[in-house]
Amino acid sequence: MRIMRKLLSVAVALSLCASLAAPALAVEYDISDGDIHVENNDNGDAVSWQDNHEEHYSKDTGSKDKEIVVKQEKDEEPAKNTIDVGTDVKDVEITLKDVNIDVSDKNEAAVSVGAGSDVTIELDGDNSLKSGNGHAGLELNNDDAKGRPQTGVEGGSVTIKDDNGIDGSLTAVGGNGAAGIGGGSRDTAGDITIDDADVTATGGSGGAGIGTGSYGETGDITINGSDVTATGGDSSAGIGAGSYGTVGDIDITDSDVTAAGGSFGSGIGAGSSSVAGDINITESDVNATGGYNGAGIGTGFNSTAGDINITESDVNATAGSSAAAGIGTGGSGQVSDITIKGGNIVAKSSAGGGSKAPGIGGYKAGNITLEDLESLIALGKVGYGISSGNITDNVTANQGILNGTFGGNVLSGVKEATIQIMNADGDVVAAIEMGPEEGGMWGGMATLLPEGRYYVYATTDKNPEGVFLAQTYTIGNIAYNVTEGQILNKTLADCATYRVRYAFTSNTEDMELPQGIAELPESILSQKLTMDAFKNGVTSEAEYEDVEVEGGRWHFDGWMPASVLNDAGNMVSVFEDVGGNRWTTFHAVTVVGGWSFVADEPEPVDPVPPIPEEPEVPVIPEEPVVPEEPEEPVIPEEPVAPEVPVIPGDTDDTDAADDGTTIDETAVPLASGPVTRAEFVDYLWRHEGQPAPVADSSLFEDVTEEHTYSPAMAWAKSIGIIKSYEDGTFEPDELVTVSAARGILTRYAAYLGIKMPELTALVGEDDELVLNCDEVISEFFGE
Repeated sequence: MRIMRKLLSVAVALSLCASLAAPALAVEYDISDGDIHVENNDNGDAVSWQDNHEEHYSKDTGSKDKEIVVKQEKDEEPAKNTIDVGTDVKDVEITLKDVNIDVSDKNEAAVSVGAGSDVTIELDGDNSLKSGNGHAGLELNNDDAKGRPQTGVEGGSVTIKDDNGIDGSLTAVGGNGAAGIGGGSRDTAGDITIDDADVTATGGSGGAGIGTGSYGETGDITINGSDVTATGGDSSAGIGAGSYGTVGDIDITDSDVTAAGGSFGSGIGAGSSSVAGDINITESDVNATGGYNGAGIGTGFNSTAGDINITESDVNATAGSSAAAGIGTGGSGQVSDITIKGGNIVAKSSAGGGSKAPGIGGYKAGNITLEDLESLIALGKVGYGISSGNITDNVTANQGILNGTFGGNVLSGVKEATIQIMNADGDVVAAIEMGPEEGGMWGGMATLLPEGRYYVYATTDKNPEGVFLAQTYTIGNIAYNVTEGQILNKTLADCATYRVRYAFTSNTEDMELPQGIAELPESILSQKLTMDAFKNGVTSEAEYEDVEVEGGRWHFDGWMPASVLNDAGNMVSVFEDVGGNRWTTFHAVTVVGGWSFVADEPEPVDPVPPIPEEPEVPVIPEEPVVPEEPEEPVIPEEPVAPEVPVIPGDTDDTDAADDGTTIDETAVPLASGPVTRAEFVDYLWRHEGQPAPVADSSLFEDVTEEHTYSPAMAWAKSIGIIKSYEDGTFEPDELVTVSAARGILTRYAAYLGIKMPELTALVGEDDELVLNCDEVISEFFGE
């Protein structure tokens, strides 16, 4: 921004030089040679002269040139001479060219502009002005030509610029009770304009960096297209009013500004017990810091300011300690309306201010309007992030804003903390760092959020895993629903702790888990909600060995994580606040551990050797008998092949696939849709290569060896993965249900010694039919 302005200034200057027939007349002085004076002569013409100058040494013989150049050779010692402009001097431009004046030991002003005068100062090179006690570095006063203060007259005004194509800067330091640029102690100053210039100004005790001295008065302050750094003395603003001072409107446009107030003074606005007009900041980068009891932008202690208007600007405003807002009022101060439109805003209050110290607003503030902001972070010490006297009814916005206070327990005794805001997808959308360098922890917060659902939590040196913040008095609600155009005013407190209990269950169908199989972990009566529990649920790290029982063993499958949030996104159970006492609810988060039964394999049976038969006695053949003529042979009919049972999804192994290859009859795809209990078992049997039973046993009451799927059921029964009903039947032709399928697969997983898969495809009530058996089986085998 500044580079472009400089290039344009150079282009304009070169264009003007080329177009003018002759250069403008100018008179040149070296400040080292003596004091320089500018005053109207008896004819009303402005003349300049220098003490001990060979040509110009009095008002009668002074130069009438309107352009005055004051220079100083570089690397010389600071000059002890001054530049003073008398009363009612107009249309005079003074160029400072590498001038270094230090009269801090002489109780004089390095440069002064008297009552009713209005001069322009052009900056070439690096210039420094340092004045003595009671005088501003560049002073505007209501003195007459003889330096005597006049009452009821307008003070001198100045325009500081740098637009002739030669880079320049100014550093101005005021003495005790005086501004860096502006009024001296008890002076009346006119308007101050800084246009396209690089300026640094520091006030003495009681004096603003740019503005009034103590008990002084200054007109409007206008900063345009400039780089400005301003520091106020005690009880004074960086830019604005000094102690007990009065300043007009402050307008900052298209500029980079850093302003810091002294104790009891604001960064930009009013000092202690002083008055400031409207504060208008437009399209600028501003960093403003208040002193003790002073706002970043607004008022100092016990002072007032007009409206604060911030438009399309990037602002970082931080109050000093004790009862001051980032943007708004200082301690016991008062501002009119605050309007912020567009831009990026960070406003931090001071420590220990209670309801007097929000990020935006303050002890007494008018209506607060926020529109079309790009980003916002407003931090208050105790009260809300945005409020007036801890009241938020006067805050309006056309965007969604979360505005609330932190619970005291979260940050109690904490040295460092990060407040984070996470959306419903688990993405952090805002983070606020707090630490010792900030002078303590904040308790209130306001931030701009798109429409949606959000969770707020803090990671601290005491709770590095993160502690969630929740809404007080709405038990269990840890989420915040932000709506466009809504200020969501919530009290943020410690997230209520939750209870956890543990239980065991049997994962094996039709088998109950024996009582006392293992000791459960102790229930937890109070547990903080951590980020891991929030995202992944609650579980346990307890592990268990297999437990041997008659006929087999119980194997621990692990813990199923339990969600601490319900479908609405709020906590399942929390502490309740009943009559001022905190009591636990009757509900808790339950973490369940599952066990599966694994049947013993049957003992192998030694085979009984066969008893050899008695050998037959050989028969001695009789005399051969001549055979009779054979009858005509009977030609047998073609054999009829037995019917092959049709298996769902099965194909004739003599058929060929589309690509010409032979289809493997063991790789039988399971038909989509409901299948019978026997067909379900047959699929497992064929998938495993049609193994033989591990031991001979009878089938079920309603299943014979002639049944189409008897080989599969014989194998499955021999390894214990299918069982009969109480009446000894299996009901092979019934359609398989969710409960039956889960039981068969659970027992088969136990037989294989593997953990039962979760089987997300197996859904529905236990008595519902399985309509996607192909998906369930494929998931079981990880296919």
